Amino acid sequence: MQLKLFSICEGAFNNGGRLTIVNTYDVIHSKTFPLVKAIGVAITIAFDQKDEGKHCIEMHIENISTNIEVAKMVSDVAIPGDKEGGFLNFASNVSGLNFKDPAKYAFNLFVDGNLFGSIVIPVKKVD
Repeated sequence: MQLKLFSICEGAFNNGGRLTIVNTYDVIHSKTFPLVKAIGVAITIAFDQKDEGKHCIEMHIENISTNIEVAKMVSDVAIPGDKEGGFLNFASNVSGLNFKDPAKYAFNLFVDGNLFGSIVIPVKKVD
């Protein structure tokens, strides 16, 4: 398996195999904290026939400075065995995500318990 896309955004949607991503984040701004926010997660994974079967996809979000986990999402996916290879598009939206303080937050992606990708996004206070 190979990670082709991992994006944190305002919204992510899988429309019949076509991935729609709305406004990706490289930084999140807020005037007040704690910040309660909805986010989208878009993932594309390339797979080969040897990857056939059920896999567990997890995303852990943590404050880097405190190592406190903010959220954890878990989903099972099945890769069909009738293909030589292909792509798996995965979209998820999370509401009520609580960023207590301005900090850098790591969005860590795991497949079957192994770190598969990571994105660090600063959450900053603005006036």
